[in-house]
Amino acid sequence: MTTMLGLTLEGRDVVFIGGGDVAARRMWRMLQDGARVSVVAPEVSDDVRELIDAHDLPWTARRVRNGAFVGWFCLWPESDTLAELGYRLRRMDWGQGLASEGASALVHWGFETGGYDRIVATTMAVNQASRRVMEKIGMTYARTTPTESSDPIPGREHGEVWYELTRSGWTGG
Repeated sequence: MTTMLGLTLEGRDVVFIGGGDVAARRMWRMLQDGARVSVVAPEVSDDVRELIDAHDLPWTARRVRNGAFVGWFCLWPESDTLAELGYRLRRMDWGQGLASEGASALVHWGFETGGYDRIVATTMAVNQASRRVMEKIGMTYARTTPTESSDPIPGREHGEVWYELTRSGWTGG
């Protein structure tokens, strides 16, 4: 089945960020169309829980030893050849190499299994830690764009930076 955007979902991996009623409706349709779905949310609705259980869907990043929620990672398909990398960790889990490890695993998966030719990521220009993660996993700075959001987050006025990595530039590690 092809979506409104012209993407073929059969056999494609789709990551849902959030587990509410809207996610349940869209997730059900994508599962019907043959997508392989993962869910990232600290809590999910009963309908999403039923889909997770019925289809053995992956959910979030958690610690192995105690199951504690760490954060989420996603690789969102923008087209058949392009995906956007995203991640968010709890503040208490910063500085432990988890962002680099999770992001690197998704990049590896994106090129080896997902079939993407290019992966991009963005963060606030002032977010040096996230920029270091992107550089550590092999991404290179592409551009800075003005921030379109009206969020009153300090540093927004400096814009967002975009990083990218192509399959040909990826070292496979």
